Amino acid sequence: LKALEGFSLEERLCLHSFLEIFSLTQDTVLLHEGEETQDMYFILEGECRILRSSLDLGTIAKGGHFGELGLVAGRPRAATIIASRPLEVARLTLKQYQIMMNKEPNLALHLTQALVGTLGFQLTEMTDSMSLLLQQRSLPRRTTVKITTQGETRLVSTGTAMASILPEEIDGAIVVAALLNQKAVSL
Repeated sequence: LKALEGFSLEERLCLHSFLEIFSLTQDTVLLHEGEETQDMYFILEGECRILRSSLDLGTIAKGGHFGELGLVAGRPRAATIIASRPLEVARLTLKQYQIMMNKEPNLALHLTQALVGTLGFQLTEMTDSMSLLLQQRSLPRRTTVKITTQGETRLVSTGTAMASILPEEIDGAIVVAALLNQKAVSL
């Protein structure tokens, strides 16, 4: 498991005693977005899909984990998790985590530190991706663009709908597309 890479064999065996291991069939929903549950999951075998507001955000495969914010911070589920193939998972419930904190405080601290490290890495990746996306969207940012329609060139505001610029018909034919940067684009 990726989150436990820095753990000793003794720590892994001790952590195992706090986990519940079970299997799920393909297409089983493990978590629903918005749920108030507080369990964390480690994927031992298989793969899950992550859906947020019906948007497919990707997968979590063997060695991955999810639910740490529910466990540590009590946050509602940010996504729906569905088994995309048969799945074997290890669940750490809030109750077992609390027992671990009392019986094995060093293990609980090490686990929490590993999870925070993973979250920090994910946050850095996400902000780097967002920064790149925003730079690409804003670099050649113009307020007007030059267009040519029926041989006439003029400036229009960026974001103007093509349908509002073009005539409805040309020589009796209905206009259904335009050339945008030399590519045909449907209206």
